[in-house]
Amino acid sequence: MCSSDNATEKVKWNLNLHLKIIYFSLSLNVALCVLCLYLVGISYQSCASLNYLHFDHEDFQIKHSNHRIHRQKRGSFRSYRETLQECAYLTNICKEQNLGDKGVGGEKGEYGMSGMTGPMGPPGTAGQPGRDGAKGDKGEKGHDGLLGFPGYKGEPGPLGVKGDKGDRGIIGPGGPKGFGGPKGEIGEPGEDGIPGKRGRRGPDGLKGQKGIIGIDGPQGHTGQKGQKGENGETGGPGYRIACNCPSGEKGDKGQRGLIGFTGYKGDKGSDGLKGDTVSSPLAMESWRINSDSPSSAVQSVRKLKMIGIPLFLRRSGPVIGSWIRDSALPNNYYVTYDFYGRYVYQYTSTENFKSATIDRTHDLRRYHYYGNSHVVFNGSLYYHRSGESTIVRFDLTHGAISTFKEIHGASYNDSNYLYAKSHVYFDLEFDENGLWAIYRKPRDEKGLHIMKIDPLTMQNIKTWRLEVDPTEYGNGFIAGGILYLVRDITKTKSTLDYAYDLYTDKPYKVPTPMFRNPYKYNTMINYFPRNNARDSRLLAWDNGVQMEYALLF
Repeated sequence: MCSSDNATEKVKWNLNLHLKIIYFSLSLNVALCVLCLYLVGISYQSCASLNYLHFDHEDFQIKHSNHRIHRQKRGSFRSYRETLQECAYLTNICKEQNLGDKGVGGEKGEYGMSGMTGPMGPPGTAGQPGRDGAKGDKGEKGHDGLLGFPGYKGEPGPLGVKGDKGDRGIIGPGGPKGFGGPKGEIGEPGEDGIPGKRGRRGPDGLKGQKGIIGIDGPQGHTGQKGQKGENGETGGPGYRIACNCPSGEKGDKGQRGLIGFTGYKGDKGSDGLKGDTVSSPLAMESWRINSDSPSSAVQSVRKLKMIGIPLFLRRSGPVIGSWIRDSALPNNYYVTYDFYGRYVYQYTSTENFKSATIDRTHDLRRYHYYGNSHVVFNGSLYYHRSGESTIVRFDLTHGAISTFKEIHGASYNDSNYLYAKSHVYFDLEFDENGLWAIYRKPRDEKGLHIMKIDPLTMQNIKTWRLEVDPTEYGNGFIAGGILYLVRDITKTKSTLDYAYDLYTDKPYKVPTPMFRNPYKYNTMINYFPRNNARDSRLLAWDNGVQMEYALLF
C-alpha cells in the first residue's frame, strides 16, 4: 500500500512540473511576439514618413503570405528568428527605394482603416511527438485537500433474487428472565373436573359465639290437618264417690317455669313428604307477593312519612364511596372507596368506625366490585362484579364467593348508568323482606327493572318493570316493600316525588318528604332496617362525608 501511494504522488508531481514548463514557454513566446510586432510597426511608420516605402506592395503581400503560410505550418506562434528576418527584409526594401536625396518629411497622414482579417489557412501537419523528459526528483508531499461534500443519495437498486433459506442456527443461551407482563383478562370458567375422593373428617372446630337473634320472619302457612290417631286402650272402671260438695272456683294462672336444659341431639328422622317450595325464611315474603289473596302481611307494609335531618358521623375517603351496616350484626360497619376496587374495610364498633380504625381488610381478589351501592347481611357482601351483569354473594367470614346471580340483558359495561350523575349499574337494597336489585336495560331506556332475589340461593323470586325513566332521578332505595326515588342529589334541598308499592303493584302517593344533601353530591343512599321502625335509618355518602337519616313511618 505504501509503494502504490508513493508512485501516485510521483506521477502527480511530474505532471505538475510539465504543465508549469509549458505554461512558461507559452508566456515567453507571447511576450516576444508582442515586442516584434511593436518594432515592425515602428519601422513601417518610419519608411512611410520618409517616403522610402515605394516597394511593390503585391510582392510584399505575396512574400508576407508565404511567411504566414510557412509560419502556420510550423506553429501558431511566431518564433524569435522569424521576427528578426521579417524586420531585416523590411529594412532592405526601405534602403532599395531610397535612390535620391533625402527629402523633406511630409506631414503625417491620417491613419488608414484596419484591413479585414484574412481567411484562416489550412491546418498544418501534426509534428512528431517529442521525447519524454528526464524523470524529475520526487517532490515534497502536498497538503491534504479539503473534504468534499457528501454525494447525493442514490436511487434504490432493484430487489435482488430471494436467496434460499439458510440452515437453522445453533440455539443460543437462554436470556435473562423478563419482567412480569400485565395481568391478563379473566378467562372463561373451565369444565368441572373429576370429583375427588372424600377426605378424612377434620377435627371438630371450636364452639362459635352465640349469634344475634335475627329478624322475626313472616307467619307461615297453616299446615294440613293431620290424620286421626289410633284409639287408645279402654280404661278400667272408675269409682264414683258420692259428694254433694259444690265445684271450686278456677285458680289464677301460675308463673311461667324456668327454661329447661337443651336435650341431647336425637337420631335423624326419615325423609318427610315434599312440601311447598319456600326458598328461605327471609324469602317467605315471595309467597304473599305471588299470592292473589290478601293477607295481613300486605297491610303491615311500612310507608314513609318523613325524613329527618342528616346526622354527621365522619369525613373519610374520596368523593364517591359506600358505607354499609349489617342488619343481622348491627355493630359491624363496612366501607368501600370509589366505584371500582377490590378491598372492603371492616370496623367492629361504632367508635372504630368514627375514628377510622380498621379492624379487618377483605380482599375480593380478581372479583372486583363496580359501583357504590352494595349491601351486607349476616356476614355476606352482595355486590355487582365489574365487567359482568352478575350479582355476587361474598362470604366475609371465609373470604370466598358463596354463589352468584347473572341478570341477563342488564346494562353493565357501557355509559348507560342507572341514575343521573352516578356510576351505578345495579342498586342493591336490603329491607325487611329481603334482597332487591334495581337496574335498567340498554334496549329499554324509559323503563326501570326490579328483581327480588333469594339472599341464600340467589334465585329470582319475581321481576317488575316500571314505566319510569331512572335517569331523571339522582338515586333511590327500597324500604318496607316500597320503592322511593330521590329527585336530585346535587341540590341542598331535594324531594322524594316518586314511590311505588311493590306488593300491590300500584304507585304510592308519597307525601313528598324533604330530602337534604348538605354537601351537594350524595352518591349513595341505602336503607338500614331494624325490628323497631324508629331505629331504622337511611345511610348516605355525601361528597366524602358519611351521614345517616332518621325515618318516620
